[in-house]
Amino acid sequence: MSTAARTSGRGRRTGLRHARWVITLPGAVAAATLLSVVAVYAFFAYTDSSNAHTAAAQGGSVGAGQTPGGFSTSGRDVTFSWSSASNALSYTVARSNVSPGSLSTTLHGSCAGSISATTCTDGGLPENGLAATTWTYADTPSRYNWQGAASSASAQVSIPGPTLSLAATSFTTAGGSTNATVANFFDSEGVTYCIDSSATPCGANQLTTDTVPASGGSKVTTITIPAGEPAGLHTVYAIGASGSAPSGVAITVTGGTPAKVVFTTQPGGGPNGAAWSQQPVVAVEDSGGTVVTTDSSTVTLAINTQPGSGATLSCTGGLSKAASSGLASFSGCQIVGTAGTYTIRATDGSLTPATSASFTVSVGAAAQLTFTQPAATSRRPTPARSRWPLGPTRAAVRCRAAARPRPGVSPPSPVARSTRLATATR
Repeated sequence: MSTAARTSGRGRRTGLRHARWVITLPGAVAAATLLSVVAVYAFFAYTDSSNAHTAAAQGGSVGAGQTPGGFSTSGRDVTFSWSSASNALSYTVARSNVSPGSLSTTLHGSCAGSISATTCTDGGLPENGLAATTWTYADTPSRYNWQGAASSASAQVSIPGPTLSLAATSFTTAGGSTNATVANFFDSEGVTYCIDSSATPCGANQLTTDTVPASGGSKVTTITIPAGEPAGLHTVYAIGASGSAPSGVAITVTGGTPAKVVFTTQPGGGPNGAAWSQQPVVAVEDSGGTVVTTDSSTVTLAINTQPGSGATLSCTGGLSKAASSGLASFSGCQIVGTAGTYTIRATDGSLTPATSASFTVSVGAAAQLTFTQPAATSRRPTPARSRWPLGPTRAAVRCRAAARPRPGVSPPSPVARSTRLATATR
């Protein structure tokens, strides 16, 4: 204490021992002392020995803070500790955001406010979308109204962004279940699981809901992919009620066991002997009607119904085609036969066969001339028959009448008779 200071004290006995000490410093000296050495403190102790009243005053200082270390993370919570500072009774902790540098530095959990311990847990550090965040910590020791110097900043602590993982990512159209794990979520955060929807509410796309525990930031939940999801790629999302939004996880849905064949593109028909403008495509499907994309079996086409008989069906490469990803696509198909309505049939081993829709084969383009009746001959036509009954001609009758004797007329001589007859018959 400065030599300019004056102390006085007085004690008196009144059942309880009591002492009152007054420390006086010149105003300017006192102000300079308090402003420049805030870590310096003063206190006194009262003792009583053999009824003799004795008092003592002592000066001291609060040591500087010790750099925090021993970091461990659990979800979005950080636990750490530091060594005690001399003469310190409590500490305050400060947090700084290194990356991205714009997040809140407000402390939570047991690190908030004034703490007497030399360890604490800072809970629920802010997220930066999917990216990790980086932080440092420092502590400042205190003794009543006096403070020691703050510690230097700690080593950087990184907190990963929220994540979602699935134990299985391949399913069939019959559906199935798997475990979904979220990590680095906020404690006690609600989670909604959706398929093919990254925002809530997701309506019919919702798979299930769950809640992250009060510590750790992680939770394993069983989710079920419903039966009937179309074959192909889908995405599962975990959407946190407090803002956690990790990237979705892709899953693949394939068809189940092959059960039947189906015409997915019907034959278009067309002129006789010409390739159809629309060629048939046949799918191998499971019992639920989903294309079995892993199937590569052979599909065969044939005429099912036709007008009459004798028509022939042909396709480029033949009437049998191996499926690719569950689809058998034919080309160059045509029918040669009688014009009219046809159907074709698709078969694939023991699978349930399929019959196409009706289509028309029309008359094709003219290619040749053909007689449908025999051609007429060059001989003279046969004369038409007389409508008179068969018998002597009129000329013969007249000749006979001329040769009959007349009363009073002498018969002609043989020579004259022959001449007349010859004349009548010309």
